[in-house]
Amino acid sequence: MTEKLENSAREFEKLACGLMTMCYHNYDKQDWIQILVVPLKEWGALNLFDLATIIEAKNFIAHAAYQSYLTDIWMGQLKPSTRAFKLFFGLLPPIPLLLSYNKIPMSKKDIARRLLRGQEITP
Repeated sequence: MTEKLENSAREFEKLACGLMTMCYHNYDKQDWIQILVVPLKEWGALNLFDLATIIEAKNFIAHAAYQSYLTDIWMGQLKPSTRAFKLFFGLLPPIPLLLSYNKIPMSKKDIARRLLRGQEITP
């Protein structure tokens, strides 16, 4: 029984890859991405993207359409045409975090007032 199920799973994965190849080559990118991400109510609102990941359908995950969608997710708004200086400045930490600030020393009167109020005194 287990072997029969495994054979069926492999056959289904092969058919899914064939269908994805057809969609990838014959349809617009937004159309085949929609096939990957539309929620399937029969599968608890999971989509093909989620299902392939859960069942570790390696051939389907390795498909060019799936990989293209993953690249879009990981890259986000970062396009190949993004200029190098934008990338450089995007990687720099904000300048105010690099500056050190001198604290104004507290006077003896301020220390005495805080002690009388029961406040902590931090250096």
